[in-house]
Amino acid sequence: MNKEDLLAQLKELTATGQLSRDEVLVALGQPSSSAPERLPVKQGRHFEMATILYGLGGLIVVAGFIFLIIQIWDSFSAAAQILVTLGSAMALYIAGTLLYQYKKINLISLVLFTAAAILMPIGIYVTLYHLSPGGNVWLGQLIIAGIPAAVYLLTARLNKHPLLLFIAILLSTWAIYALVGLLLDGSNLTGEALVKMWVYFTLIVGTSHCLLGYSLKDKAEAKLSGPLYFLGAAAALGSGYSLTFLQDIWVFLFFLLILAAIYLSTTLRSQSFLVLGALALMVHLTHISFKYFANSFGWPLALIISGLLIIAIGYATVFMNQRFIKDTNSKSVINE
Repeated sequence: MNKEDLLAQLKELTATGQLSRDEVLVALGQPSSSAPERLPVKQGRHFEMATILYGLGGLIVVAGFIFLIIQIWDSFSAAAQILVTLGSAMALYIAGTLLYQYKKINLISLVLFTAAAILMPIGIYVTLYHLSPGGNVWLGQLIIAGIPAAVYLLTARLNKHPLLLFIAILLSTWAIYALVGLLLDGSNLTGEALVKMWVYFTLIVGTSHCLLGYSLKDKAEAKLSGPLYFLGAAAALGSGYSLTFLQDIWVFLFFLLILAAIYLSTTLRSQSFLVLGALALMVHLTHISFKYFANSFGWPLALIISGLLIIAIGYATVFMNQRFIKDTNSKSVINE
């Protein structure tokens, strides 16, 4: 039987249903058409481990470099001190920029960018220390933080990586604090009024970080929403608690701030808001019991009630986390 007769017979068998297409494919050693398609194996765990090792190694290198410089710092001249700090930061930044173009070693470039972000403010401080005749401390802080902030804002815009944007946000926050300090330095505020101004400003900064995290949740930088929620909630709740010692009205207003944080934890599916809100509520209840009942007969009773409330808050926190945050996140991952 020649090839043409064999193919004709095979065609006749498949046409009459005596032989299926899948049986032919299996006989030829090929996967059948009905077999489930094999999905590529994800390398997420390997990628995560590489990220941890790169980051840990980079931090160890930076720490070793800093300790080495500290040991021999006094033997350096002014020019050598500037070169070792600011020069090293510039070299690391340039190396990170060049290596970022190669995707296979992208993680190494991010480690270099992070190390440069640590050394750059130190280098600028050393440069100002040797070359500046002196002046306003807040102006020096603005220069030390403002220049790296501008550099990393531009870098994040060009390279579009969440880590670079996060570094830029941290440096920009530092620069904004320095700018406000420079503006307040010329004011007549002193003592408690000045403290209140700083605490209210921290409340505004924390709220701004939360809003920034919310604005990024549907963008490529969505990974930053969680850290920004944490930083923002910590700053807002911390400043709100500080205000309870400065203004009596905040003893009540702080409850509203805590309730707002817990409500946002359910709408934004954020564990940061939930955990920090619950901790703030526990601390505030304990603080109230000590402040208003410490010298009265009802103080032991207040402690008992506070303890029971804290237990209830802990249970409610776990329940809300399971019911409104983890379950919802799991369903969204399945649907995707």
